[in-house]
Parts: sequence; C-alpha cells; structure tokens
Amino acid sequence: MNLCPRLAHPKRLWASFGAMIVCLCVIQFLVFRFDLILLDMLSDPAQVKSAILSMSVQQLRIHIGITATLDVALPLAYGCFFVGVAYRFFPGRAGFLSLPAVFCVPVDLFEGIVQLLVMLNAVDWTSLKAVLTPLKLLLIGISTLITVAGLMRGLVHKLRGIPQD
Repeated sequence: MNLCPRLAHPKRLWASFGAMIVCLCVIQFLVFRFDLILLDMLSDPAQVKSAILSMSVQQLRIHIGITATLDVALPLAYGCFFVGVAYRFFPGRAGFLSLPAVFCVPVDLFEGIVQLLVMLNAVDWTSLKAVLTPLKLLLIGISTLITVAGLMRGLVHKLRGIPQD
C-alpha cells in the first residue's frame, strides 16, 4: 500500500500542517527566548564552527535539544504536508511533483545528524553542511512553490465548483 496518496486526505493535510506550524513556532520561540543562532541556516563551515564556539553551555544544550527533537519532527511534518498537497491537487503528476519533498526529508534529517555530531564535538563534519544546507533549502523552496501552486489550484477549483475528489 502506497502511503503518499493517503497523505492527501484533508484530515491528514490539516494534521501535518498543524504539526509543521507547531514545530516552527516552538523553534522560533526558543530561538528568541535563548538568543540562538540556528545552525540549520548556516552552510559555511567556518560560520558553523564560529556559531558553535560563540554559544554558551545553555545555548548549546538547547540547540542540541531542538536538533534532536523538533528538527526531526519538522521535516517529517513538512514532508507529509508537501507530499499530501501534491497528491491532493496534482493527482496525475503527484509522483513527480512530490520528489523534492521526498528527497528533502532525508537530506534535512542527515543535516541534523551532522549538526548533532558537530555540536557534541564527536566529529568535524562541518564541510558536509556546505552541501547539505543549500540542497535542503533548495528542495524546501521547490516544494513550497509546488505546494503554493497546488493550494492555488485547489482554491480555483473550489471557486469554480470543480470537485476535488
């Protein structure tokens, strides 16, 4: 049984969207509350190392906690949402249009593993961030554009009275 078409059900779309928003809001709250620099947005190895060295022990612990929890839940949530929207609003091309989101999830999760290992001072894989972070951001950008196009298509169909199912 293929999971992807099941993600297109409205209740699953709302659940994945809600999970995505909750993760983003909690991350942003923690960033502002503890004055964090998110490593997720840094790709230059020197900047990553500098950001880690500038963190207090508390900031480093909080960032490790975010990366080990919310930064795992978030890619799963946005992946389900992006794929679900593609299957809901582009059923004939959904397999192709969902590929950026499908590839983005493991890239983001692997980037998180790299960040954890670097923050825990286990290995220095900061050079991988130079590839993983831009790739992740590119795939998220493409997935977001496809999702917005799908949602706009759904809105147009709704306004014209064209059934979705």
